[in-house]
Amino acid sequence: MSNVQYQESTMKGRVGEDISATNNADAIGKMTVQQLKSKLRSIGGPTKGSKQDLICAFKQFFAEEIDDPRAVVEDEKSIEVNQADVEKSSKRKAKSRSVEEHAEVTTTESVDKRVKRRAKQATDISITVTSEVKTETKKGSRSLIVSEDIETKVDISEHQVEPWTVLAHKKPQKDWIAYNPKVMREPPLSRDIKHVKLMSWNESTMKGRVGEDISATNNADAIGKMTVQQLKSKLRSIGGPTKGSKQDLICAFKQFFAEEIDDPRAVVEDEKSIEVNQADVEKSSKRKAKSRSVEEHAEVTTTESVDKRVKRRAKQATDISITVTSEVKTETKKGSRSLIVSEDIETKVDISEHQVEPWTVLAHKKPQKDWIAYNPKVMREPPLSRDIKHVKLMSWNVNGLRALLKLESFSALELAEREDFDVLCLQETKLQEKDVEAIKERLLEGYDNSFWTCSVSKLGYSGTAIISRIPPLSVKYGLGISDHDSEGRLVTTEFESFYLISGYVPNSGDGLKRLSYRITEWDPSLSNYIKELEKSKPVILTGDLNCAHEEIDIFNPAGNKRSAGFTIEERNSFEENFLNKGFVDTFRKRHPNVVGYTYWGFRHGGRKTNKGWRLDYFLVSESIADNVHDSYILPDVTGSDHCPIGLVLKL
Repeated sequence: MSNVQYQESTMKGRVGEDISATNNADAIGKMTVQQLKSKLRSIGGPTKGSKQDLICAFKQFFAEEIDDPRAVVEDEKSIEVNQADVEKSSKRKAKSRSVEEHAEVTTTESVDKRVKRRAKQATDISITVTSEVKTETKKGSRSLIVSEDIETKVDISEHQVEPWTVLAHKKPQKDWIAYNPKVMREPPLSRDIKHVKLMSWNESTMKGRVGEDISATNNADAIGKMTVQQLKSKLRSIGGPTKGSKQDLICAFKQFFAEEIDDPRAVVEDEKSIEVNQADVEKSSKRKAKSRSVEEHAEVTTTESVDKRVKRRAKQATDISITVTSEVKTETKKGSRSLIVSEDIETKVDISEHQVEPWTVLAHKKPQKDWIAYNPKVMREPPLSRDIKHVKLMSWNVNGLRALLKLESFSALELAEREDFDVLCLQETKLQEKDVEAIKERLLEGYDNSFWTCSVSKLGYSGTAIISRIPPLSVKYGLGISDHDSEGRLVTTEFESFYLISGYVPNSGDGLKRLSYRITEWDPSLSNYIKELEKSKPVILTGDLNCAHEEIDIFNPAGNKRSAGFTIEERNSFEENFLNKGFVDTFRKRHPNVVGYTYWGFRHGGRKTNKGWRLDYFLVSESIADNVHDSYILPDVTGSDHCPIGLVLKL
């Protein structure tokens, strides 16, 4: 016979009527203030405040009893003790102590409720209930009582703690209670009652979010309609930059939301996004337990606790994985003795689907306060409709066209289908004239107009080209100056409303050997050439201009002051010969505070860490600068140490 005894003093006392805070709210609402105070007094609750406060306190008591796993554990009715196991164990022990005479065995069980409570929001929450089993064996007038503890595991994962329902305060007053929205929120108003519902949200861990219905990813129109002052106010509230044009503010606003969504560090730190392979862990722990088996029958209990000690330093690598260390405890019992062996098992979890896009991380040695990283996902303008006449241009220093076309990872067809460009300008093709015809045969369908110039003074060096599906009115190669035209650095095509030049400006070289030639001969000659063309129609100069104009255009400005492409002489020449003569840097005009690079050296793996330079440009005549719909960078396109850039121009 099994007799189970329970004591409810640990539960603050229950109200013994048929009133339940979770399923009979009407009955509570009909009680008078005195009745409510009487009930609350009987359960040790607060008795001060209005009737509504007393009702909330009453509901709160029952909510804690139902929702708080600690209360569930202490409630004897919620602990499903496996009585069959207890009885089976006590019979087995009584049998081992049996005597020859008939004996009456009475088993008295008292549940101690010594509970391990530290669940701490783990994925699987379990408690251990220790039952004290007393076995009494009678023989005549003598009796033998043997007392033993039996542990029973109870899973309470469905009763996880909601921490806000527990009163947390250093010095709480007697009548204070914790807020529980499940029982304290008012029922919703019916639709025939006119009302408005407001919400506010300040997520301090996310730099603050704007708590209205504006979403940077799916409601661009709402952001675009905001005034400059409204945008600055919103950006100030989230700790963003507040300088620049309206377009810069919109980009900064979108950038904030993109970081919140795309940032893999947040994904890594969210335990719900870590899919631990539990099957592998269990299989490993069983294997270890088997190797420690003893000759006698042994009871093996394996308790697994996942520590989630995660290696978080992904460092923007191509393949990102984390290691979850699981602490596996194997307990082997032999008679009254037990051996517990604790070991760590590491499980690798691949999170490559949450790869870091390094160009979305601000990378600069000395960034200014209002600078932000370039993110084409949110900073590119939406495509123009077909009824708006426009042209889409692209430029790319391919660093060897034949090598690029051999790469399995590169597909010219995919790039063309994705970007749908009208004209593609190439630099540093490194082709010889004998290679051009074979390359032309491999051109994509529809791009039937291509124009190539190659270096003749040094074979397999430099070289530029223009590939177009729009037939040009005329084509010209070089500057018309023999001293400058032997390296194949310039192709000019004339279209109906503009000239387009694909240029590859000479690098000043190691030791700045060609710096003087660059700033005293080449730059002035090119400037004079495009100003002459501009007399008849606007000019677009694109390509690798081999100059990072400002400190925002290079990752490490201080360390490269005497490096080719960032010397003060080259930067001044760029400004004097192009910008001061009426040509506009389209990317910088649209994104004055944005750090975006187009070149990363192969030598130090700069692309993975976004330690780059902005050397590629679309410069346009000032007369058409306002017609630029978008000027953008495609940092995700690989195959060269440069990436493509693009320009969308309304005609």
